[in-house]
Parts: sequence; C-alpha cells; structure tokens
Amino acid sequence: MSASAASSHDPGCNPSAWMHRLVLAGLAVVGAAVAGYLTLVETDVLSHAWDPFTGDGSDRVLHSSFSSSLPFPDAGLGLLAYLAEVVLALVGPEDRWRRMPWVVLVFDAVLLGAATGGLVLLVVQAAVVHHYCTLCLVSTGISVTALGLSRLRESRAALRRLRQQPRADRVDALLHWPGTAPPVGAVRIAEARAMTAASLTALDGAALVVLPISAYAFTEPGVDAVWRDLVLGTALVLWGVAGLRAPLRARRSGGGTLLAGGVLIGSALLFDGQPDGVLALRWWTEVSAGLVALVAGGTQLLSTAWARHLVRQRGIPGR
Repeated sequence: MSASAASSHDPGCNPSAWMHRLVLAGLAVVGAAVAGYLTLVETDVLSHAWDPFTGDGSDRVLHSSFSSSLPFPDAGLGLLAYLAEVVLALVGPEDRWRRMPWVVLVFDAVLLGAATGGLVLLVVQAAVVHHYCTLCLVSTGISVTALGLSRLRESRAALRRLRQQPRADRVDALLHWPGTAPPVGAVRIAEARAMTAASLTALDGAALVVLPISAYAFTEPGVDAVWRDLVLGTALVLWGVAGLRAPLRARRSGGGTLLAGGVLIGSALLFDGQPDGVLALRWWTEVSAGLVALVAGGTQLLSTAWARHLVRQRGIPGR
C-alpha cells in the first residue's frame, strides 16, 4: 500500500479523516447555537441576554454603538459562518484534500476568517465598548479552538500536492479530480459543486423555517409572513434533498431554488418601514436566505448544464 493510500485510512496521517472533520462539525453546531441565540438578542427578539458573569455586560455589547453602526447583526454573520463550516466539514470523501482541494481551501478560509473575526470583536469589547459578553467570548473560543484543531492541515496538504504538479497543470489539478481524464474530472467536479449547492439549499431552508417560527406567534399580525417563510423554507429543504439524491439531474431543484430566492428578496425589498425587533429578524433572515438561494440555485443549474454538455459533446458516460 502506498503512503498516500495509507494516509487515506489512518486518521493520524490523513488530514481529511472523518474523525477530525466530525469534531470540527460538532464545534460548528455548538457555535451556531450560540450565535443564533446572540442574533435573537441583538435583533431584540429576546429582550435580555443570559450572562452569569458580567451582569448586563452582554446587553451593553450587543446593543453598543459599535454593533448598531454595522449594516447587519455581527452575531448573524457568525451564525452564517458556523453553518458554512458544518456544510464544508461534511462535504467530500476522506481523501478530499487530493480530490477536492477547492473545498478544503474554502473550508479553512472560513475557519481562519471566523477565528480572526472573533478576536477582532474581542479587542473591540476591550478597547471600544469597555464591557464583555460571556457568550460572545464562548463563540470566539469555539472559533479559535476549531482553528487550533484544524491547524489548516487540509489546506497545507492540498497546497503541497499542488506545488508538486507542473505549473501548467496546477489549475487543472485544483479544479479536477486526479487519476481521471480531464473531461471525466470535470463531470465529477460539477457533481461535487451541485451537491455542495444542494446542501446549502437544504440548510438555507431549515434556517428559514426555524428562525421566523421561533420569533413569531401565529396569533400575531405577522402570521402571513410566517406561512410564506414556512412554505418556502420547506420547499428549499425538499429541493436541496432532491439535489443531493440526483445532483446532475435535478434541474427543477436549481430552478425552484432560484425562484424562492427571488421571492424572498423581493418580499424583503417591498417591506414598507424600518424593520426592528421581530421584523428585523424576519427581514435579515429573508434577505440572507434569498441571497444564499440565488447562489446555490445558480450553481446547481450551471453545474448541471456544464456536465450535460460534456456528456453530450465528449461521450462521457453519465452518472
């Protein structure tokens, strides 16, 4: 057995071993829960943040002039980063550092960005706000811990392998699966991109269902918006699952995802007034979910079209 083959099965040697990636995915799930709670406080859905150590320090941080000056809730951005970490940690086989280097590079970039952003916000708490938020510190600790456990091993291994390729072949090695002819590699990478987009679609739909439903009561005036988000979120989850089951055949999945994204952004832009409190959560959720849906749906359709073109023009067996 070659050294590279051995490393694919030995968690101690393989940078993409499932054991390592599941630990990082678990940390990201915990971080998403913390960031989601902080988002509810920052958007005034919850009136007070739980904090056993700093008293009202968390509320002062989350409603500080610095937080108010941002065009979006910084905790919400952290929530999106954690959800992206979950998806990227679970995408690809155990040798993805060789076969899907673009995935590991994006994954480690998200890990590095989340940890850096957390440390920047820690400095802001100390130097600008002069108060501390316990759960914000927990979130930063999770991001830094994930980065420390990762140590960017997947990216370093992928980049070492790319440097071993002839300069003219590095782009092809980055985008295509090795060990196959470039056309077949192109079909497989299109399939991987479509599956990644489908995973994002399903997570997008789940967030669209959970966040507004947790904020609204069905007896409030926002009941119509609740049902719209519930229906669109459920549809996104189903389209995402369909895209995962047949990534290069589910053209309706990509088209439906694009349509849902347009409806979500359109409904948010047509909102009359200044959203605050529960309405702010709905507005930001719909805008964010709509943007993710547009990107995911477009990626699915483009990946499917490119793969079908290769199958037709070059006679590659379909998957």
